[in-house]
Amino acid sequence: MGKTPGEYTDIVFPKDSGVLDVTRYGAVPNDNKDDTAAIQKALNQEANGNRIIYLPKGTYLISDRLNWPQGDRSGLEHKRTILQGQSRQGTVIKLKDGAVGYQNPKAPKALIWTGEAPAQRFRNAIRNLTVNTGRKNPGAIGIQFIANNQGELRDVTITSEDGQGVMGLDLSYTDEIGPMLVSHLLVSGFDYGIKSSWPTASITFEKIVLNKQNVLGWENFGQTIFIKGLRSHNAVPVLRNLKDSPGSVVLVDAELIGTAGASKYPALQNEKQMFLRNIKTSGYANVVQHQDKGRGNEPGVAAASVSEWLSHGDKPVTLSKSRPTSLNLPMQDPPEIPWDALGQWASPLEFGGVPNDEQDDTAAIQAAIDSGATTVYLPNGTWRIRGNLIVRQNVRRLIGTEATLSSQDSATLQIANGKSSIVKLERLDTRGIINLSHDSERTLVLSSLTLSSKYSNTGRGDIFIENVVGGPFYFRQQNVWARQLNQETNTEETADEAKIVNDGGSLWILGLKTERAGTIIKTINQGKTEVIGGFIYSTGGSKMKPAFVNQESSLSLAGVVERNFNNQPFRIWVEAIHGGKSQTLTPKQRETAPLFADY
Repeated sequence: MGKTPGEYTDIVFPKDSGVLDVTRYGAVPNDNKDDTAAIQKALNQEANGNRIIYLPKGTYLISDRLNWPQGDRSGLEHKRTILQGQSRQGTVIKLKDGAVGYQNPKAPKALIWTGEAPAQRFRNAIRNLTVNTGRKNPGAIGIQFIANNQGELRDVTITSEDGQGVMGLDLSYTDEIGPMLVSHLLVSGFDYGIKSSWPTASITFEKIVLNKQNVLGWENFGQTIFIKGLRSHNAVPVLRNLKDSPGSVVLVDAELIGTAGASKYPALQNEKQMFLRNIKTSGYANVVQHQDKGRGNEPGVAAASVSEWLSHGDKPVTLSKSRPTSLNLPMQDPPEIPWDALGQWASPLEFGGVPNDEQDDTAAIQAAIDSGATTVYLPNGTWRIRGNLIVRQNVRRLIGTEATLSSQDSATLQIANGKSSIVKLERLDTRGIINLSHDSERTLVLSSLTLSSKYSNTGRGDIFIENVVGGPFYFRQQNVWARQLNQETNTEETADEAKIVNDGGSLWILGLKTERAGTIIKTINQGKTEVIGGFIYSTGGSKMKPAFVNQESSLSLAGVVERNFNNQPFRIWVEAIHGGKSQTLTPKQRETAPLFADY
């Protein structure tokens, strides 16, 4: 996998950013003394408050579970909490060897627990650190994690020093996990590397490494998971997708290396729906074994690699004479922007802005942007704007330390030309009517954002989206790469054509989740749209419009599933219009086929 963007980066924040440093609460790294109470005190300081709990470099010894703070609102607790290390390799939370409470694998216990259902655990995150379960802790689980709509586990290592432990990452301990993003994760040791379960509401994974598991690399039961860039070095099977569940797996770009003893196993064991593309293995008996009670493409693939494979159906469902494969658009990673030295940062505090005072902060934020700084930060709290706020000049990163940007009346956040060819907006929670307008040829990166209103563009700069909830989105002749995109507007009740419109551009999505009625994606004017994994939660009333519209364009849907619990699913899954002639596909016609292609 190589070095990841966040593996060696030093993440540091200004002192006035509102970040809660655990050393201020009594935690002392590298002293070999118990820091459990001190870290928990920092976590409890402001429950559900969009706060970053920050751990400077060093090893923090714990003896008991760290719990997300509950707060005082029943059913709305355990959310908006961000555990942030200074660096993935430099910040370590380590369990004491032979810790009490971690000795029984039949009654396992996590080092970090982030809450349970219902699906209200917005914006939870763990970033840039290592969780080490130590030695002689066979009942240990590294992390039990839940987030919803916009939340993530990013640049994290979970390791067991002696290989013991029940599992590294537990995404099965409670219902209603997701949608969320897990990226740049390494799990080393444990009986199971990852477990994911329950049928709500999808999880997107990218750049995952599994090493030295004892029983199984990854077990999925019922969850809808989308994976790109899985690497495994194991003597046991890599992934098992279990039967008697609605579980669906999309896996692309995987390298699965079997070590001694792996030759008696398939790399992948599938019993439900699965879509594979560009999978390479070595050391295993074969790529995939498929057993779905006599349904689908049993017994699987005997070869060591596969360019593309569907668990069910000989070819994609289509409404045209498409090639019998997915669209396979070019994939690109988001460009990296260096983490600037603090001397290059500026905030509206320097220009008279004050968070949480319900006064207009537009001028102060604009002054910070125009100050010559390359990074502009909004300290934690609520900042109010109105009219236009223009990102321009030297700014290449606009970051909220999990701050809220709220509109008075309505506002537009405008991306204009500037000195940097790339500009990144991240870690903001927007409220009210704040439209985002990309009026530049610059590349735009949107990361870890809640967008309260619409996105549109007049410029044609590329756009990268990762772990974002919001919209609707209107992409006009743009190249778009999105990871974990969540859009929930009922566009049958608004003037919007669709939740997402691709007008003549190239739109690639890894992990799409939507709710409510209205067309999900409309592709027009020779646009190209590829969705690699989607969870269509069709809540709300009658759905009169097609879920997807492909008008004189190209569309590919791999592993896109619908969940409906009120007997009002989409009546039309796809409408394809070519040469002025319209054809439709119903959900029943789609059945269990994991791929639709129309191009």
